[in-house]
Amino acid sequence: MAEFGILRAGTLASAVAATLPLVGAGDTYLIETVIIQNEPGQGPTVGIGNSLVCPFQLVAGANVTLNIDRLDKVYVRFPAAGRVNWLAGSK
Repeated sequence: MAEFGILRAGTLASAVAATLPLVGAGDTYLIETVIIQNEPGQGPTVGIGNSLVCPFQLVAGANVTLNIDRLDKVYVRFPAAGRVNWLAGSK
């Protein structure tokens, strides 16, 4: 299991397509990993990917872990109003 020195978390809700928020402008570290979870108990499947494609389709409660350096590179597509939870970490 990875150990992280800095963690950030949040919820993205009720959008058609959006990026995860960029971690604060004053932060000088890079994100190494982000875990994205479709809200448990939610009906619609949520697409996770970049600005062109969403290769990850998350059903309610499912999650995906991505090794990535910036949160704003991750796009979330909601087929209907929905919610995703995210947790990002760096060393």
